Amino acid sequence: MNVLIVDDDKLARKGLVAIMDWKKYGFEVVGDVQNGRKALEFLRNHPVDIVFTDIDMPEIDGLELMQMCGEEFPEIKFVILSVYESFSYAQTAIRMGALDYISKISFSPEECGTILERVRAKYMQTCRDGHAEEEKQEKVEEEKVEELNRRWMHTRWIFSEKEFEDLCQKTKEISLRSAERIFVKSFHNIQLLSDGEGGISIDGYG
Repeated sequence: MNVLIVDDDKLARKGLVAIMDWKKYGFEVVGDVQNGRKALEFLRNHPVDIVFTDIDMPEIDGLELMQMCGEEFPEIKFVILSVYESFSYAQTAIRMGALDYISKISFSPEECGTILERVRAKYMQTCRDGHAEEEKQEKVEEEKVEELNRRWMHTRWIFSEKEFEDLCQKTKEISLRSAERIFVKSFHNIQLLSDGEGGISIDGYG
C-alpha cells in the first residue's frame, strides 16, 4: 500500500516516516509534501493508496484535501493526523471517509505498530466492501440487461408508443455497451422477421 505523508511541519513529516515500521505492515512511503496543493500535484503523477495528512496546513488544509480527492481520486483513503483533539474534527473526518483520526498530542512511538495494524485492517475492509458493492452492482446490471433484452426482442414496442418510451427510459439505466448489444440483437431480429415473413406480425398486429 503506497503512502503519502502531508504535513507543513517538515520535522513531523520526516519523523513520521522514520519512526514507523511501514514495511512490516505492508506499507511503503512513496512521498512526503508540505501542504494540500503539493499533495494534489503529487497524486496526479504517482500511484497512492493512503494519505496520512495533517489538518491545519496553509493553502489547502487536510479536510479540504480529503474533499477535493473525493472528487478526483475517490479510491484514495485518508488517515488524519492532527494536534486538535476536538471530537467534531474527528467526527467530520470519519464522516468524510477517513480510515482513522490520530492525535499528535497523545501519540506515542509505542503505538506505531497498533496504529498501522489498525489502518491496514480498515483499509483492507474497505477494499473488500468496495469489491462486494461492485459485484452487487454488476449483478443488478446483468438482471436489467437480461430483462431489457427480452423486452426489446419481443417486438411489441414497435406498435406501442408507451412501451417504446418506457423501454428507452429503462435502457438509459444500463451501460452504453450493454445497450448497443441489445439494439444490435433487436434490430437483427426485426430484420429476420421482416425478411422471413414479408412483414412483422405479432400479437394480432401485422
